[in-house]
Amino acid sequence: MMTMTLSIGFASCGGDDDGNSNTGGNIINHGEGGGGGAPNASIQVNGSSSANLAFIGDFDGKSGIDYKQSVAVSSTEQWTMTKDADWLFVSPSTGNGTLELVVYPTNENLTSSDRTATIILSTFSGASATISVTQYAGFDAELQVSPNTIVTLADGFAFDFSFGSKVKYYYVSRYLPSALDRKTDSEIIAEMSSNDTNRDTPTDGYVTSWRNQSPLTEYIICTVGYDANGKHGALTKTNVKTKSSSNQAAAYISDVKYSDTNWSWTTTVNGYVSKYYMWFITNTKLYDSTDAAIAWFFNDAMKKNPSNFAPIAQGDTWTAARNGSSIFHVATWAVGVDGNFSGIIDRFAGSINSSPAKSMVKNYVEKVDESKRFKTFK
Repeated sequence: MMTMTLSIGFASCGGDDDGNSNTGGNIINHGEGGGGGAPNASIQVNGSSSANLAFIGDFDGKSGIDYKQSVAVSSTEQWTMTKDADWLFVSPSTGNGTLELVVYPTNENLTSSDRTATIILSTFSGASATISVTQYAGFDAELQVSPNTIVTLADGFAFDFSFGSKVKYYYVSRYLPSALDRKTDSEIIAEMSSNDTNRDTPTDGYVTSWRNQSPLTEYIICTVGYDANGKHGALTKTNVKTKSSSNQAAAYISDVKYSDTNWSWTTTVNGYVSKYYMWFITNTKLYDSTDAAIAWFFNDAMKKNPSNFAPIAQGDTWTAARNGSSIFHVATWAVGVDGNFSGIIDRFAGSINSSPAKSMVKNYVEKVDESKRFKTFK
């Protein structure tokens, strides 16, 4: 009987000792020997582990697919796609081997800020590649118009504006949210700009207010700016909510009188007042303005000259020099026990009459049947 001896030799193929082949480039390799999954699994986009895409924000009358871009994908095993933005079209969502990935934004970026998204292609074994996407702003940031300081009461609100450097004129309107549910930004802009009574310029210096609004109600302030050539910027939508009209702190003004040299009046507080502030108003531009606008200028005056506004705890009788004036204008704004300014102010805007009692005629009262935009010069 003959015995045969079989000798088996193992030859080493060149490569790294750690089990990862050296392929060069940016291929991502996974797996070292014995575990499950595909060893050396890899995926690349445009020959690298990452890629960057950029798209314009304004389609100029075209659709997003007209701006599609392709990315070359190569992988050693099946991969799936995830993205973090719903405005981005990506196809296919899964694949293997070598193929083209199509990417484009589904809608315009009708803002003055760029927006970004991330696409990740991940293999079963854990290899991944990333595509970073930027869609540029569709509108010039220097055409932006937006409310600046907003002051709210229970029955209205007032605000001034901040403007981009290219704004030559602008439009502003206010809406209930339900009125905008089915309108695009373009439709809102067209509606706003169809009425030139809404058109103003930054040099006008207006504080805009709305009066006779509903308490505890959400409104949306819409603003849009235009340059000298009639090109508009992005529509800005700003939410504002009026305050409550119930159980509000108030310091009431009454018994306004005058002598040859002085004005006199009385303030009385209700049970919700922790303190209040009083403003003797000499700016004649504010005489027939809205309560909301008065609150805006009241707030502005307190910020600019806080030392002129000492908090008052109780009602009292007051006097101020008349200096020959025939017009008297004073306002109070109370702070509640919660530390917040009330949703109501009280004010008296009136002039003298010639009766022997030297009484006052209250000339300005807000029209309860009128709810519209009101403009007050700064």
